[in-house]
Amino acid sequence: MAKHKLKSESVTVGTTAVALSSRVKPVLSCVVQATNAMFIGGSDVTTSNGFAIAAGASVNLASLAAFRGVHEWDLTKIYLVAASPAQNARVLYSEES
Repeated sequence: MAKHKLKSESVTVGTTAVALSSRVKPVLSCVVQATNAMFIGGSDVTTSNGFAIAAGASVNLASLAAFRGVHEWDLTKIYLVAASPAQNARVLYSEES
């Protein structure tokens, strides 16, 4: 049985889309918490087309994974953008150790 460990990162988000992480290894689950309002989506995410995350709110990507049949997430392909520069987000994820 594989062992899993939790890791966390902080991401600075501005008016240009930024990836959740630069790590290449896929993760098993992921929760994103916005300290300020921001938007999540693909590499083309904007404040107009992104999924809104309210300040202090969290998004659990496991729900979306179950819907899409995804078992791992590539955090380099999930992006955040904010309406103003220098916002922060926290990313908590599980990976095989």
